[in-house]
Amino acid sequence: MFQMHVDKRICADPSVEVSFAGKTRCTRVMPRTANPEWNQVLFFPAQLPSVCDKIKLTVLNGDRAGKRDVLGTTYISLSQVSSTGAEIEGDFSGFLPCFGPSFLTLYGSPREFTSLHDPYEKLNSGSEEGVAYRGRILVELNTSMDRTPQQEIEEIPAEAVARVERFLSRRKYGLCAIFYSATMLPAIQELIQFEVSIGNYGNKFDVTCKPCASTTQYSQAVFDGNHYHYLPWYDTKPMVAITSFWEDASYYMDTLNILHSTRDRLTLNLDALRSVRTAEDPALGDVWKKLLKELLEDCNRPLPSLEGRVTATVLDQQLRDLRGRLLHQVARSAERLSAGTNPKTLILKGEEWLQRIHSVTPEPQASMPDVVIWMLCKEKRVAYARVKAHTIVFSKAGPGACGKLCGKTHTLFLKSPQRDGKDTIHGQLRLRMWLSLVSDSQEFMRHCEGKIGVYAETYENQVKLFGKWGPKGLMQHPSFSDITGKIGVPRDKFQLPKGWHWDGDWAVEPQRRLLLDTETNHSEVLEEVYENESRQAGEEWAPAPSPNTDAGGAAVSPKEGLVCPKGWHVEEGWRVEVNRAVDEAGWEYGIGIPPTGTPRSWNAAEKTYHTHRRRRWLRRRCRDLNAQSQEQEIASFLQLDTWEYASFFGWKFHLQPRPHDTYRRRCWRRKLVPVQPTRVAPIFLLEGSLREKKILAEGEREKRSPAQNILQLNTPLITCVFQPKPEHHTTALSFPSQDGTPGRLPAPSWKNGLYVIPSDIRPTLRPMAIEILAWGLRDLQSYNLLSVMAPSLVVECGGEAIQTAPIRDLHENPNFPINVFLLRVHLPMEEDLTPPIELKVVDNREFGYKPVVGQASVRSLRQYMCEPSAEGHHPSLPPPVHFPLVSKAPAALPSGLPQEEEECVDWWSKFYAATGELAKSGDYLQTGLDSLKVYNCELEAVPEFQGLQDFCQTFRLYRGRVREEASEDPLVVGEFKGLFQIYPLPEDPSSPPPPRQFQELPESQPQKCLVRVYIVRAFNLPPKDRNGLCDPYVRLTLGKKKLGDRDQYLPNTLEPVFGRVFELPCTLPLEKDLQISLFDYDLVLPDQKIGATSIDLENRLLSRFRANCGLPQSYCVSGPSQWRDQLLPTQLLENFARMRSLALPEFSADGGKATFMGRAFLLPQFESKVPAHGHLGPLRERLALHMLRTFGLVPEHLETRTLYHSTQPGIDQGKLQMWVDVFPESFGPPGPAFNITPRTPKRYELRCVVWNTRDVDLRDTSITGQRMSDIYVKGWLDGLEEERQRTDVHYRSLGGEGNFNWRFVFPFEFLPMEQVCVLPEKQHLWSLDETVLKVPPKLILQVWDNDKFSADDFLGVLEIKLLSLPCPARRPRDCTLKMLQEESDSPAPARCPRRTSLFKQRLARGWWPCTVQEEGRQRLSGKIELMLELLADKEAEERPAGKGREEPNMNPTLQPPVRPEASFLWFTAPLKSLRYVLWQPHKCKIILGVLLLLLLLLLAAFIYAAPRYLAMKLINPFRSLHSFGSLNPLAGSSGSP
Repeated sequence: MFQMHVDKRICADPSVEVSFAGKTRCTRVMPRTANPEWNQVLFFPAQLPSVCDKIKLTVLNGDRAGKRDVLGTTYISLSQVSSTGAEIEGDFSGFLPCFGPSFLTLYGSPREFTSLHDPYEKLNSGSEEGVAYRGRILVELNTSMDRTPQQEIEEIPAEAVARVERFLSRRKYGLCAIFYSATMLPAIQELIQFEVSIGNYGNKFDVTCKPCASTTQYSQAVFDGNHYHYLPWYDTKPMVAITSFWEDASYYMDTLNILHSTRDRLTLNLDALRSVRTAEDPALGDVWKKLLKELLEDCNRPLPSLEGRVTATVLDQQLRDLRGRLLHQVARSAERLSAGTNPKTLILKGEEWLQRIHSVTPEPQASMPDVVIWMLCKEKRVAYARVKAHTIVFSKAGPGACGKLCGKTHTLFLKSPQRDGKDTIHGQLRLRMWLSLVSDSQEFMRHCEGKIGVYAETYENQVKLFGKWGPKGLMQHPSFSDITGKIGVPRDKFQLPKGWHWDGDWAVEPQRRLLLDTETNHSEVLEEVYENESRQAGEEWAPAPSPNTDAGGAAVSPKEGLVCPKGWHVEEGWRVEVNRAVDEAGWEYGIGIPPTGTPRSWNAAEKTYHTHRRRRWLRRRCRDLNAQSQEQEIASFLQLDTWEYASFFGWKFHLQPRPHDTYRRRCWRRKLVPVQPTRVAPIFLLEGSLREKKILAEGEREKRSPAQNILQLNTPLITCVFQPKPEHHTTALSFPSQDGTPGRLPAPSWKNGLYVIPSDIRPTLRPMAIEILAWGLRDLQSYNLLSVMAPSLVVECGGEAIQTAPIRDLHENPNFPINVFLLRVHLPMEEDLTPPIELKVVDNREFGYKPVVGQASVRSLRQYMCEPSAEGHHPSLPPPVHFPLVSKAPAALPSGLPQEEEECVDWWSKFYAATGELAKSGDYLQTGLDSLKVYNCELEAVPEFQGLQDFCQTFRLYRGRVREEASEDPLVVGEFKGLFQIYPLPEDPSSPPPPRQFQELPESQPQKCLVRVYIVRAFNLPPKDRNGLCDPYVRLTLGKKKLGDRDQYLPNTLEPVFGRVFELPCTLPLEKDLQISLFDYDLVLPDQKIGATSIDLENRLLSRFRANCGLPQSYCVSGPSQWRDQLLPTQLLENFARMRSLALPEFSADGGKATFMGRAFLLPQFESKVPAHGHLGPLRERLALHMLRTFGLVPEHLETRTLYHSTQPGIDQGKLQMWVDVFPESFGPPGPAFNITPRTPKRYELRCVVWNTRDVDLRDTSITGQRMSDIYVKGWLDGLEEERQRTDVHYRSLGGEGNFNWRFVFPFEFLPMEQVCVLPEKQHLWSLDETVLKVPPKLILQVWDNDKFSADDFLGVLEIKLLSLPCPARRPRDCTLKMLQEESDSPAPARCPRRTSLFKQRLARGWWPCTVQEEGRQRLSGKIELMLELLADKEAEERPAGKGREEPNMNPTLQPPVRPEASFLWFTAPLKSLRYVLWQPHKCKIILGVLLLLLLLLLAAFIYAAPRYLAMKLINPFRSLHSFGSLNPLAGSSGSP
């Protein structure tokens, strides 16, 4: 966050608050400044891609401790400043979010400090569109993946701030707007002015920018004769010119306009392509060629270059690369698509291109603000319009880089800044705008159509005193002022702009608006005058003091003195109005109330206390439509020295003086011209005010606020005069003119109270026939709390109507008793003028009450237009006919057919072969069995099946009026099943009518059917649980029947494979809507609904494409493609012929040849090679099936339906793959259902015996320095790491050899067809259900070095794929890394294949290499001898074996290994360990060590005893005792008795 430029009139304490993903950071508060500089970095943690797309930046005013106001809000969209790489196909990886340094523009309320409270304050929060410029923020956004910030907010270094300075250079821009018309204005009595601004430039209330000619002259709105008002500008159009300073935005503007041009042209071409209905339309090729040509031109056009642009940012480079790649890919895709494709496919492809181009169109760093146009009234902002700057900018790069509105006349609609919840239009502007660098503005003069004039304007004001006009007595109004009369503008005080001089002297400019009064554009005017009388109590009535007044009581001239104005004539003379609350003479009575003395209410009956009475006189006059006299009047008016008059200053001025007028004024103008021609447009050199500073002293006698002083800046007036062009009149309807001149053409003629449309614009009508197939009504809802019992249908078109017979019992049979009707109408030959067909459902209730309970409108009739044919329109449903059924018992398989085929081929093999997952289909394609058609959409969405509404379409019925602009969805109350055929009738009544189109209809009685619903799988489901998964299960609803058990859910998956078949009986059409719903199982009810899809079974049964049961590719009597229909192919072919009134097919005796529709069909044409699977049926049926498939019927298929949820309409909730079969009971029982139960895995047991290891890496070092390892082996199956097993430890292996004789036993479940292991596991300890994983079978063995006081050391690994098992080596020396190479790497010896499947070989023994990864390469780290044995579940029970050497130790029996003496356990024989580890190799060293230890002990003892011994020698205490012993008296006696 660097700095900010705000509205300079705001002296605030700004700070910026940034919010993202629930976290908020705020910068410091900068006190009392309009241009704060924060220079701070705000850090936010984020996880990409982020759920939150927008970063919100809010500029606040005020201290954090107190209340803070919002000055403006803006956003940064992460999707616009980053890319995931998904937009581009290929190696494009996208880029992280980045932005700027660039300015972000703030919009908000138009606060002009006219009051303390801002009524539009909520616009500053960004919740709604801002209506005014509030400022800009200089922001830079970077994303780092490796840096962890120490603080949430840091200061930006000075060198980084200096780097940003190069982005702040400015260039001068010029903005110009020419106003052609202002219409559709509301009834505003005050003067109206328009202001154009960009940023702060052009804002007339802003004092910080130089004043410029940014406002039009004041004008008075005039009634347009219809409903709105307009401004009478005539041929002199107001014009504004603004200069501003911004960063060089040419790169961003050019890029935006090029992308917008590409997108808009593609949109127009797509609209033209949508108008093409069929692929046979000859216009398709031209439209498609035009689309491709323009698209290739636009996509191959180079984008603006960044070379030499010092202000280019990282985002500029990334976006240019992204856009270039995307346009290149769109161009290459367009070149590959041909025009022969179906129009719907072309439209879908074009919409995909349009969406991709639209995704890269936004330019987040286009920092130039929008242009805002304001309508001002009484210096208040009333309505506005915002125009994007790039749409009107001019570029030298070419027309494609210019804005689409630059220099072009366009329409803008004004909106109110006060949001009232309605899109009310407050005015319509026709204008031409231009924005460019001032240095390029000379181009504008070439685009300007009229003659530009620059004037200085002032108004001379006078007041009437004592019958004389003069400047004295004006009081606060200057003698020379602007049009408001508040700002003094003397003629001799004007200051010329630099480079301009006067052209002529001051002259009076007559205002042509004075010719337009309140009666303008009114063809009739009703004049009124009230006659007033008064009396005192008990006296007679006499004329009142003001005998003639208007309705408000103001005095007016007597009715005899009112002269008919020029250009008008009186139709009726004066008469008294008696058609209201008055007496017979037209009088109404009242009582005078002080202080005015006039009554406030009136009564029709006279009372004695009434003191006033009045009656209303009326006269009607009409306008004379004489254009020539009006032109002469205007020409003579322009030659006058015209004054305009008013009763009071500020009131509306008029042309003709009146007795009560006290003020008058006239307009003076003086023209300005440039001193000399310049290289830029002169209008952009009009900066500054025309008034000198000292002029303000004229108003020193009154004190003005700063806001009022702003209005004292007088700017030049710019106009653009258009020369009148020759007029060419055509016969057409005349509407009142909105440019100031009355309409020239007379009003249309009247006939019987109606306008008569001229014949040359009246559409040409022709007789047409609308043939109506009214099949029935469905799902009608109650009306006024009562069920609909006897509805009938009313069809209206072109003023004609027809009504069907009512349905007597809607609940038993909702079809009409009579289904075909004919309506003769006259329709226009132009299809665009064809009226719609209105459908109304009327309920025939008791007492003749017939309410409309539902209605619909069919607007486009083009799809129902047809040419009448003798064949007519035939449905596909035959009448119920019972045929002898052929037994469906499967034929015996030929003896040569392998019995294993049934085990390895199932329905899922056919499914996976159709979806392209060949690894799961086995050898299905080699068997020659049928394939399955998989549609990636609903069957109704397949183009060639016409939505399955070829027999009858479904029209939704709505309650009340349906409006397209309604904000809420209309209420659907039912459906109408029917169809229309529209064709022309012969002009000659005697000519025979064309044949009827709806013939041989099926019976409309309800039919009982059996419905089979095959639910295969779902994918792309939304997560519903906290673990990001869901537990889906299926629920079917058909009428009142529901199927589906919530206990049969599939846990922890977003791609469930259901493989379920549901059978439901139903009655069509009473139970026609089949709803398939997916729910998420929850332990505690209720379960969450994931999504649902609905199928109209009636449409499938009635469709001529026979969608009730798909046709397989071949007729099989057994196997996974066994015939399942009720009728045999020959019977279906005969039905097909009967429905189309064709001759029945004829077959040869052997059934290999048939003749139908004049063609000969041979079975070898369809079966060039007979499959060897042996499931085919008779030749006759096979040929009949092949013939049926040539007529475009629905094949055996699998449709992909999109799931939706009612709470999130229109949002994809996942896909469901399924199909439905519908079997009417009248045709007999159906064939057997397909078995689509998911494949069940088989249980296997893998036994791995670890015999020995060799040459294993030695990781430990003994005390003596020898290399050694304590080897053990552990292993597991991939995906079953928790069930790993390990051998015992071979201690002290000095040569890398290990002896184990240890058995691993791994039971697992395996799908042979899919070649994967099925591994159920729980994700967490608290998980209730297991998650099923499917992984290829792989055995992983690892060799480790056992350590007691540290982690074990990894020595090597061996990964064995059981489906691709390397051939083992018989001897250790033959075991090398080449054994692990794939088969494609090097050829294997012929005697031993390099790879084999353990599921086929079942047993393998030998040596395999162990490897370690070092420096990106594999290295041989050991060899291991194994025996691998794979057993089925039953074989494992018959031949049991225990793990390790446990019981039952058999198959084979494992003996304890014979290991060297150095191999033992330390803790079981410690003395033996010391003997072998220490004594034998180091006994000499041990003996020497012991002797040295004893010597050291003796030396220590000597050192310890030596001091005491020396002390005893020196002192000799025993000697002193000896000398004292001779003095002892007892000593002598001691020697003798």
